[in-house]
Amino acid sequence: MKLTKFKTIATLAAMFVVPQAALAENNGIEFAKMPVGTKMTYKRSDGLVFTDTFVGKRGRFYVVNRAGKTNAGKTYWEKRRYDKEGRLTSYSWGDNRGAQPGKIFYKPYDCQYVVGECTMRRKLVAHDYVNNGAGYTAKYSTKKQNGGFTTTFKQSNRKSSSSYSFTTGKYNLRTSTTFGTRGSWSLKLVKIH
Repeated sequence: MKLTKFKTIATLAAMFVVPQAALAENNGIEFAKMPVGTKMTYKRSDGLVFTDTFVGKRGRFYVVNRAGKTNAGKTYWEKRRYDKEGRLTSYSWGDNRGAQPGKIFYKPYDCQYVVGECTMRRKLVAHDYVNNGAGYTAKYSTKKQNGGFTTTFKQSNRKSSSSYSFTTGKYNLRTSTTFGTRGSWSLKLVKIH
């Protein structure tokens, strides 16, 4: 009788102990619907243009290769990894962005486009880099608003919070993102090919 009562209490307790990120609505990229080889070209407000190419599923992750040119004309690349729900979990780069090769990890994943409340940890691991192991915790709150989404976030390494808005389209890709209250920086999806 004692063991059965304990199991019942443990089961009920487990039902109410839900990680904060699990309460959020998934707004990840729909890679399961996307053909391998799909290319997505983006343009930033500072003129930088880059193209993401969907490579497919590799082990537990969906992989996207990013290639572009810096404003100084240098070519760069990144390998981005997403979980089964289409949320960014890490990305890496070579010695090609004016920085040492490195990788950024998100735990449990990057909360930037998760609708609802979400908390994540971001950590940098770079070879011969002064901030190796540097990271922060960030809390995000994203709400549906005016046909798009509005996000407010606070990083543990900054005093004030920031905000941005975004819209989504085919495959739940971000079609536009605007940072800052006056649209001080933006990113647009120019083409899916």
